[in-house]
Amino acid sequence: MDDFAFFIDKTNLDSISETYAYFSSNRSGGLRNDDIYRAKVKIEQFKTIQVDVKDASTEQLMGNALIDLIDSDGKLLETAQDSTGLFEFKVLDGEQYRIRGYASRYYDDLKEFNSSEVKDHLVLKLKPYPCLVSINYEGFESINQIEFEFDIDSINNEAKNTLSKVLDLLLTNRDMKIKIESHTDSRGSNESNIVLSTRRAINTKNYLIKEGVYESQIDSAIGYGEERPCFTDEDIKNMPIEKREIAHKKNRRSHFIIVGCEDNTPICPEIDPNN
Repeated sequence: MDDFAFFIDKTNLDSISETYAYFSSNRSGGLRNDDIYRAKVKIEQFKTIQVDVKDASTEQLMGNALIDLIDSDGKLLETAQDSTGLFEFKVLDGEQYRIRGYASRYYDDLKEFNSSEVKDHLVLKLKPYPCLVSINYEGFESINQIEFEFDIDSINNEAKNTLSKVLDLLLTNRDMKIKIESHTDSRGSNESNIVLSTRRAINTKNYLIKEGVYESQIDSAIGYGEERPCFTDEDIKNMPIEKREIAHKKNRRSHFIIVGCEDNTPICPEIDPNN
């Protein structure tokens, strides 16, 4: 029918979440021609939260970061980017949210919060990828290198499993470039080991490209033969016999370095003397 003169009682709206709305209507069932009706309404109260996004290693604000605001059902509500690294979001008071910060060449940071419990502001800290590709956080194993069997240059199943983590990194960071450096153990002539390590580097590169990595993302693939061992012949000689072949295998490796990092020093694996 004819509903009109809608009015909300705004008394004490700042301190209550429910109030009454009034309107006039000539709908049937009333006492007169136009009656006043009342309905309880819930007031959605909003608040503004501030989010700071920082580089975890330098504590500096990050202007290249993006933030996703996600509701309790997992729905993406908003994606924002700000050149200052300071963000503001308007959210419903008392609701549960998640906020995710991310940037190229950084690990994501995700926080879950109830908006009513945020007193000041939230801080997201993004950890940069290390120069040496070594993903070592929850759910992943350390992958600073793949290893080869003696006198073999092909990528075995164990190496493919490791390379899947490198693939994830490169496929989700298309501007990232890596160097591939491959090595042998000290057995065999230096000349033949240079050839063998070069084949290992090229095969590693070709495998990544076959799986979808851009060729331009591979800055170089170089074999160094036996010139840069993790464990020297003297080191191996002083090891228990049962550890020596393990050390040789650690020397037969390809490792991956992100181009543009200041620290490009390869990290050699350790051998646990008790395991």
